[in-house]
Amino acid sequence: MRIAVEGYSLQESPVHLLRLSLQRMTELFSVKIGESDLTYRQFALLLAAHQRPGSTQTDLVDMTGIDRSTIGDMLDRLVKRAFIHRARSGKDQRANAVTVLPAGVAAIEAALPAAMKAEDELLAPVPGEMRGTLLMLLRRIANVPDTVSGGQHAALRAVASPPS
Repeated sequence: MRIAVEGYSLQESPVHLLRLSLQRMTELFSVKIGESDLTYRQFALLLAAHQRPGSTQTDLVDMTGIDRSTIGDMLDRLVKRAFIHRARSGKDQRANAVTVLPAGVAAIEAALPAAMKAEDELLAPVPGEMRGTLLMLLRRIANVPDTVSGGQHAALRAVASPPS
């Protein structure tokens, strides 16, 4: 069976659109964070480790979706910057537990406003009343439980106070 190449559009491909959306978020975060050399993925990794103290590298792979080899390199860089500490896990001596150090907490706190502003800008084209639905659908696609953590995400902030 031959498939017509002309009938396939990247602009209609959900995978391509999700990748472009992630690329745009990464760019927005870089602009909003300014002089810091913390990347969006490093921010996400630090935040995940901070929110679940004692997480192993495997736990962090599951939480962030960052592949195992990349996370290892990222953790090495965060150790060198004194943002995290790794030590053998009490549960599994083959695994390292990650602890976010005070400098890492400070980096998260400094980067959080940039992340929130970048999310707001990323979601600006989506009408406020549709943002909760968008988040719910993205969680389903990502196979993430359909529960809200208690924090008010950018999509939900916009519903509470739509842009004027």
